[in-house]
Amino acid sequence: MKRELEGSDEPARKKSRTSSPESTAEFGFSIRYGTRKDQGKKRHGETTARLEDSDFPENTRMVYSISPGARWDEMTKYNNFIVGEGEYSQKIGFGDWVYINKGNIPPGDIFDNAPTQSDAWVARVLEVRASDPKHVYIRIFQSYWPEELPDGKRYYQGKHEILPSNYMEIIDAATIMGKANVIHFTEKDDDEIVLETLYWRQTYDFVKKTFSDIRTHCVCSRHYNPDKILIGCSNPSCRIWLHDDCLEHSILSSVYKRLVLDSESPNKNPEGDSTNPDEGNSSYGQLSPPMSTSPIPTAANRPKKRGRKPKAIMKGRENTTSNPKWTGLFSATIHLNRGSDEPPTVTINDLRTENAVSWVEDLRCLKCNEMIV
Repeated sequence: MKRELEGSDEPARKKSRTSSPESTAEFGFSIRYGTRKDQGKKRHGETTARLEDSDFPENTRMVYSISPGARWDEMTKYNNFIVGEGEYSQKIGFGDWVYINKGNIPPGDIFDNAPTQSDAWVARVLEVRASDPKHVYIRIFQSYWPEELPDGKRYYQGKHEILPSNYMEIIDAATIMGKANVIHFTEKDDDEIVLETLYWRQTYDFVKKTFSDIRTHCVCSRHYNPDKILIGCSNPSCRIWLHDDCLEHSILSSVYKRLVLDSESPNKNPEGDSTNPDEGNSSYGQLSPPMSTSPIPTAANRPKKRGRKPKAIMKGRENTTSNPKWTGLFSATIHLNRGSDEPPTVTINDLRTENAVSWVEDLRCLKCNEMIV
């Protein structure tokens, strides 16, 4: 039969992370990190060094010991505990994701609005121990908000992303606000989920100061920010995933080359052989503006195209680059045409005249140059 325990009603206390290999808790417990060679060994005043492997990837597994060991070992180990009261009560146990109160957020607020980075940390429960219902302690693995990382947030980390780590702490159960809904985003090709809740895909090794590997995409071989759009090539022999801003950059680079650079150098090879983004990309070498300002083609007057629709994840955001040569001269907007039989397209705008000229082109893969359908 499972043992249940109500959480302590002591007031929540603020805490901060330490950069030391030894993590010190406010409640008299400290954690020392060791190596695999230390496993099973016991130092004076500490618990026997144990391996914490949980179910995280390999780079967060670590050997640890707790001091004072006698005090920790003499407490009863429980499967779960209860936090909150009445309608706001929750049973929390091993493996659950939880919010840890940074300040004094009232119990129950978590059910109305998910805590933000300024309100809480996110952690995963590893162990529950207590000497009595008023003294309940939770051993946890902390997670990082991207902004808390040593070098700050990286370009590919989304607004709902967290990074689980092996930064271990022992905290009072009263500091836990409640459960957090966290999903594992694996970045598999069939992952087409809307990431509107907390998610993780990469871990941070607090001891070694290293990150786990995650997938790279596109011809640029960079990571994917789930707050932006990723478009899949429909060519069965290619199937690469492309960043929307890389597509826009290549399109505008080619337009600029054809309509500006080539017009200034009529004897220059129109196809070009440069791979420099500012000099053009042959993937869109056939782009040209219409001879008149006729209406943009629509689904009604475009021929039907067959094929698999591109996969796109999350909502798109406007992307900016630092002062490319075509800024103010040309712009491009990608249309996924979801919910219709039309393939994705790109609208190109020539802004060099008072009456801007616009036209529509098919979207082509940056790797195989096939039309994306």
